[in-house]
Amino acid sequence: MPRGKSDPFIGAGIGLSAILFVWYVYPGFWAPVRPHFDGTCTAVPLAAAAEDLVVDPSNGLVYLTYYDRVPMAGRMRSSQGSVMLLDLNAAEPRVRAALATERPGMAPSGISLFTPATGPKRLFISNLTSPGRHSVEIFEQTANGTFAHVETITDPMLWSPVAIVAVGPKQFYVANDAWRRGNDERADDERSREERQRDRRARGGTRPGLVYFDGERATQVAPRVNEAIGVAVSRDGRTLYVAQSGVMSERFLTYDRDPASGQLTLRERVPLLGVPHNLNVDANDNVWIAAHPKWVSYSRARADASKRSPTQVLKFSPHAAKDERVTEIYMNRGDEISTGTVAAIHKDRLIIGSLSDRKLLLCRQPGLSPPQFSGPEKEDT
Repeated sequence: MPRGKSDPFIGAGIGLSAILFVWYVYPGFWAPVRPHFDGTCTAVPLAAAAEDLVVDPSNGLVYLTYYDRVPMAGRMRSSQGSVMLLDLNAAEPRVRAALATERPGMAPSGISLFTPATGPKRLFISNLTSPGRHSVEIFEQTANGTFAHVETITDPMLWSPVAIVAVGPKQFYVANDAWRRGNDERADDERSREERQRDRRARGGTRPGLVYFDGERATQVAPRVNEAIGVAVSRDGRTLYVAQSGVMSERFLTYDRDPASGQLTLRERVPLLGVPHNLNVDANDNVWIAAHPKWVSYSRARADASKRSPTQVLKFSPHAAKDERVTEIYMNRGDEISTGTVAAIHKDRLIIGSLSDRKLLLCRQPGLSPPQFSGPEKEDT
């Protein structure tokens, strides 16, 4: 081969390898985004982003986390987070405070509602404050309907508690988000060596992705899950759903759950059409999944709220035929709502929250939710 000339097959091979690498590693990179929804949507303006939310099916009230986690040039970032309430029964729903008193230092990420057979309801909040000091905050409903703080739970296992689902008055599962690991480890340098060593010994030197708190202590469950970002439980409490974040994660996991011990046994890996985020289980035991069809654009939007990223909503129907269980209900390019991280329904209303947008999307679609099944009272998620 003459000097100065390269083999064209080498260049072609490198180009093909790069294309295959991007195709394999970055889900949805080449797939087109086709916006659709068989209904209408309106935006509810907020003063902060609602990364997670949960619906109380008994009364149509929506509880949402309220905090700006993603910076944006020219926008004041909220230094104090909270929990807000939206009443879907109102002619023009608007948010209002859900807590009896604001709790200093709140930076809420995940939220779960627990409804016991008797006694007041409880809200569980995964609170991402500062590394080594993350917590779960428990609030209990008062006579006037607001929620008052009753307990703070801290544990070295709660190293990045991005999502939570309550399964008892003090029992819960937490998903630790691997994406926040880098920030945590940089901030770890500011803590004493003794603190860091104590925490690492307590968690066995690992970064558990999925943790169960039994009311007294936290333990790692499902040890092979290291990139958990969403978690939900079926209404009978016997199935746990876990969403995984990151590249090559277009799936979520289902586990058989032992209600007595909290232990899990992997049942299935369910392929999806996007990378999942938060999960919600409705009154009919369907799982509603907010997902990211373009992982690269979502990664950029995580660092800058001015960047737009498509939002996708999927429904998983566990009792449907296997090839009909996953349905794409909603898709937009990021113009209507960007970086959608949570979706839930109440009757014919679909509610979508975002990591970066200061808005909720309220959508209405006749027939969106079929009549509720009859049966014994179930645990609420």
